[in-house]
Formats: sequence, C-alpha cells, structure tokens
Amino acid sequence: MTFWLTLLLYTQISPGVPVDEAESTFDSAVLWMVRGQRGRAITQFLTVAGRYKRSPLAPWGLYYAACLNEVKGDFLAARRNFQRAVDEYRHPYATAIRRRIAFLDAGLRSGGAILFGQWRRLMTSPTSDLWARQCAHFLKRAKRFHYSGRLLNRLAAWQLGHHRVTRAAALLKQSVESPDAEAVDQALRALIPILADRADTAALDALAAKLRHSSQPGAKRHRAKISRVQAGISLTRRTAYVAWGIMGLFLLSLIFPRKKRRRHLTLVFAPLAGIFWFIPGPGPVLATIVLHLVLLVWLYGKKRSLPVRAAAAAYLLCTPLLALVLTNRFPYAALFLGY
Repeated sequence: MTFWLTLLLYTQISPGVPVDEAESTFDSAVLWMVRGQRGRAITQFLTVAGRYKRSPLAPWGLYYAACLNEVKGDFLAARRNFQRAVDEYRHPYATAIRRRIAFLDAGLRSGGAILFGQWRRLMTSPTSDLWARQCAHFLKRAKRFHYSGRLLNRLAAWQLGHHRVTRAAALLKQSVESPDAEAVDQALRALIPILADRADTAALDALAAKLRHSSQPGAKRHRAKISRVQAGISLTRRTAYVAWGIMGLFLLSLIFPRKKRRRHLTLVFAPLAGIFWFIPGPGPVLATIVLHLVLLVWLYGKKRSLPVRAAAAAYLLCTPLLALVLTNRFPYAALFLGY
C-alpha cells in the first residue's frame, strides 16, 4: 500500500514549477513518508488541510493522512480524517472513501480499536503454526467481531495448504455465519466444492436451506451451484449402484456357471458382500478388494478362454471407479461445478 501511495503522491508533484507554501508543505510530507517517518508525514499532511483550506491539495492532505493513520493502526484517527475529507470537500474519491468509512465503522463498533488492530496484524502476518494458534486464540475471544469471517477464511486456506480438509471445512462453516457479506461469499466459494467432493449431501442440504432465507448477495447463485452438484451426486450414485449390481451378477455367473451351484453359493456370497458393504467409510473399498481376490484366485486356478479373461480384466478395471463413487472420493466438484 505504501508503494502505491508514494507513487500516487509523486504523480501529483510537477518538478520545475514554482510552488506555494501549501505545495511545499505537501512535498515535505511526501519526503517524510518516503523516509519512513509516518508520524511527521501525517503532521505535515494535516498542516496542509489546516492552514491552507482553500488549496486544491487540502482534501488530498486529509486523504493521505487518513491512509497513513490506517497503516499505523490508528483507526479512530483514520476514520476522522476520511470523514473530514468527504464532509469539508468535494473529494474525487468520495464514493471509495465512504466505503472505507463504513468498513472502519463496522470493525470499530464490533470490537474497538485494539481488537481491530490485532485482527489487522493477523491478516497481514506470514502464516505459520504459531500464527494459526494466535488466530485460534483471537477467534475464541472475538466471536462477535464483524470481520472474524475473513480471518477464518485465511486460516482455512492455510489448513487446506496442509491437507487438513476436515478442519478447513469446519472453519469455513463458521465463516458462513459471519455478518460480513464478503467473507461469507469467499467461504461459500471454497466450502461448496469441498462438500461436493465429499458427497456430503446432508451438509449441502443444510447450506441450501440457510441460503434460501438469506439476503446475502449471490445467495441465489450459490443455491444453484448446490442444486447442480446434488443432482450430479444423485445421478452418479444411482448409476454406480446399478453398475455394481450388474457386475456382481456378472462375477457370479462367470465363476459359477451352473445354475444350481450358483444359487447355493449366492446365499453365502451375498451376505458376505453385504457385511463388507455396510462397514462405514471404507466398506465399498473392502468389498472391491474381496471381489478382486476372489476373481483373481479363480482366474488363475486353471486356464481360461480369452473372452473370459477379457471380461475379467474389464471387471478389474471398472470396480475401482465404482469404489471411488461409493466411498465419496469421486471428483464431483470438477465434474459438475467446473472447479
């Protein structure tokens, strides 16, 4: 921010042109800022606005003083100088300044200047394990702070970078409850693909219900995304169940070609497959492994014809894909959301 502020200030100065006292004071403020003396720079900028009120540089003096106040963490002074810039002058940045005043007001009302400063430091500090612990401590103390959602999003991004998807999803769900519309939108853009890839239809239903009664900008767009991915998950699962059933029957008919023997062994095989199937989480994967072992043992027990071997190879290739679908490891977000 300081670099762009310095660049913008230098564009306001025209070397070689005679300067009045207001310009001289303004240039002095710029030089102090370049040297890192923000306190003296603020004093000089405010001098321009105080002594030379009719100068065209006066509103810029207030604006740059407010920017430097904010960089220093003096949010009350920043808000006061921004307000003066739009109240006392017709500033060309009036719309942007009013948005900045609203931003400062929300932070100061919900947490005060000290909490606002701590949040600002955490938002700009480099990420690390220590930083994550500091964030967790801050969020416990500042549950009602207006901009906590933005810190939750940054912490969730750090957790995702360390492949802690469950923790990241929990943080994003907290961020969705934030009163900050920008933080909620960012959280939804990250959370929906995570829930989609996990095929967490219950969480997606709860999120859609919350958005249905929300005045959040973009809520309709996010609801449409959830509806699209839920329809995709449902279709993929139905297809997978049908395919699994057909392939199971194919395996039985392949290994046990005689009807009477196949009927008797099905009574043993079906309950065994069911036990593996309903184990929470890895059940379909375990069932796939067992079926593969059965097929491989049978296949290499004696010589089989080429069509039989081809059919068995197709089975071995397709069942891992079905296992991915049925254990919620399928890339739904990439397929139905374009992520």
